[in-house]
Amino acid sequence: MKPLILLMDDNEDYRRMLRDVLEKRGGYRVVEADSPQSALEALGGLLPQVAIVDMYVSGDERIEDDRAGLGLVQELEGRGVPSIVLTAHDEDASAVRDALVNARFKPHGYLFKSDGSQAVLQKVAEVLATTAVQRPWYRSRQVWLFAGFSAFMAVGLYIAITTEHAQLLGVVVIGVLIEIVATLVLRFLNF
Repeated sequence: MKPLILLMDDNEDYRRMLRDVLEKRGGYRVVEADSPQSALEALGGLLPQVAIVDMYVSGDERIEDDRAGLGLVQELEGRGVPSIVLTAHDEDASAVRDALVNARFKPHGYLFKSDGSQAVLQKVAEVLATTAVQRPWYRSRQVWLFAGFSAFMAVGLYIAITTEHAQLLGVVVIGVLIEIVATLVLRFLNF
């Protein structure tokens, strides 16, 4: 499956251009948003492999807010989603670096929009190659399957021990075999 990229930028033309580049040249799936709030809504329960976030986002009053983009980066990085910060302000390079250095969760990189779409593609590929989104333990199929098989084995063992029926011990043995096979299959499929 193609990696999912979140693209949050309030400039619709730039966002559309970058989405086309990411989808056509990069081969990625892209979810786009024009604000941090719409980005979180657009994602729903999905976790993208990489987020590309505009640092300066215009609000309803069209006033640039340098905290809005970083707030989304903090939220996503806290969830384990690597983020790349974009800004159009080349002249504010030191201010941008200072804001990122002082951030609680450090983004995985930053780019200036003037760096071009090829630089964005390279940075996304670099981040994907060096990081992997870790799903929370409770969203892992392997954990739930393991828990289910373990519960099945525990019930079988309890019944076998308390009723002294040796036949029920077979249930436990079958449960162990199912768990071993399921674990091997899940590891093979990288779940």
